[in-house]
Amino acid sequence: MPGRRVAVIAEGGRGRGHGHVARCSAVCDAFSEAGIEPVFIVDGDAGVRRAAGGRRLRLMDWLSDPEPLLRLIEGFDAALVDSYHAPLKLYARIEERVGVAAYFDDTMRLDYPPGIVINADADAGRLPYACKPGRLLLLGSAYAPLRKAFWSARSRQSRKRFSDILVTLGGEDPRRLLPRVLSGLERFPELRAHVVRGGLSQAAMKALMLRCDAAVSAGGQTLTELARLGVPAAVVVAADNQLRHAAGWRKAGFALDAGRWDSPDLEGSVARAVRRLRDRGVRVRMAARGRAMVDGKGARRIVSSICGCLP
Repeated sequence: MPGRRVAVIAEGGRGRGHGHVARCSAVCDAFSEAGIEPVFIVDGDAGVRRAAGGRRLRLMDWLSDPEPLLRLIEGFDAALVDSYHAPLKLYARIEERVGVAAYFDDTMRLDYPPGIVINADADAGRLPYACKPGRLLLLGSAYAPLRKAFWSARSRQSRKRFSDILVTLGGEDPRRLLPRVLSGLERFPELRAHVVRGGLSQAAMKALMLRCDAAVSAGGQTLTELARLGVPAAVVVAADNQLRHAAGWRKAGFALDAGRWDSPDLEGSVARAVRRLRDRGVRVRMAARGRAMVDGKGARRIVSSICGCLP
């Protein structure tokens, strides 16, 4: 669909993490595959460029000063917005200026204007979203927008030996949870812990995930990438906006509870979850659940739905 004008609008950076930018870059890649080159706009600092996977983006302080953004997108065919901070009024002003508006939503934060609401949590289909005229709901892990390296994945066999574990709590660790997680892992001297603090390319991250038998992960975007590859996860909830996402994966049978940021015995919670992961049967079942729920086509489905609503 060449000639279409599409904006993908996100936020990220210090204090906000990079999850919004990573998943929006995946949608940008899917638009490019469909013959549409989107304008990628991010409210953030220079550090978000790495999370964008090398994709060109415009840094714009659109949350505090939305007027330049609104002038830019006037008359666009579509806009996708991914924000935890934009007020409802701003969403409405964006929707008024484009042909089709779409919104990522993880927490049922707002009653969004007409358009497409996307929630890719594992149990999003059970949430009480209101069905309204002019609203299309894309709910569940089928719409999980993974980074392009994760669109395809080879079949991975669980090894009998349990020796390597990935530890990743996102690009930032403002609550300093990593030392407590590593303290919990000290109870398993046979395990090699591969700690990622951010900075890896998506291809390198994928390769490291496939090398590991399991992971201790925060409850954000990385958890869905682990599910795609069938790498069982013990999830540490690092922020309140991860609670529902993590709970959905636990209910689905892919993730184990390894505590949350305010757990008084986070070390013990991590150790208990990892002890369960030592059982190969547990890992095999969890891996199968993850692979069954995430097929890597979520970004393409989002783009197909947006394009299908264009006049």
